[in-house]
Amino acid sequence: MRKCKHNLQNVEFQSAVENCTKMDSTVPFDSYLTYSQTGQDLFVVSATSGKKGLTFLELGCNQPKYGNNTYVLEKFFNFSGVSIDISYDEHQQFNEHLDITERSWPLCRPNSIWHKTDALTFDYSTLANYYDYLQVDLDPADISLEALKLVCSTKEFAVITFEHDAWDVKANALQIREQSRKFLTDKGYELIAGNIGFTYSKAPVAKYKSYEDWWVNPKFVDESVIKAYRLDNDDIKYWGQVLFN
Repeated sequence: MRKCKHNLQNVEFQSAVENCTKMDSTVPFDSYLTYSQTGQDLFVVSATSGKKGLTFLELGCNQPKYGNNTYVLEKFFNFSGVSIDISYDEHQQFNEHLDITERSWPLCRPNSIWHKTDALTFDYSTLANYYDYLQVDLDPADISLEALKLVCSTKEFAVITFEHDAWDVKANALQIREQSRKFLTDKGYELIAGNIGFTYSKAPVAKYKSYEDWWVNPKFVDESVIKAYRLDNDDIKYWGQVLFN
């Protein structure tokens, strides 16, 4: 049994995570109950102690369900929010095998407002000044950094996942990672886990490439939660190391 590092307010979800069971048999969760690439949705659940009815701002959302960081939050925790992506098309060839209710943002995500537009030109003054979760995952990484600075200049967040793609040497991503860290630290955010890795080789031993940092704002996240999940070292991390004992 996998044990969460911190007790969540949502006991049903915590039990499901720890026992690797499915909350809904019609939903093809993997054994960790996540639709994110590397457990970002479960990190948000953990950092917010499993609270319901919170909010998100998602920059670079792609599909509304699979590989998405906010689907679980909306479906099981009643989150609502704003998602922005300039390139996603529900009629793309690789989506054709999915039911329309799984690939259409309006049908799949009724509590979300989806904008197919450029995250750098969007008018953020029309949005609230606070969201519980910010996701920044744009391509290339320098665009993510620009968007991060843009939204954090006028808004606050409790939890942030920022994709810096530090593995991509050609994209100057290491410098982008360091710039993003200085910026968020200066804004008062705390780095819970840096260098979350995605799997690029599973056999004979799993190997990971650093691509994302996970942050919290101590103004809105309890210190006991921060202590439970913080990993101070700068090693490349499998996301389960952050979330489970």
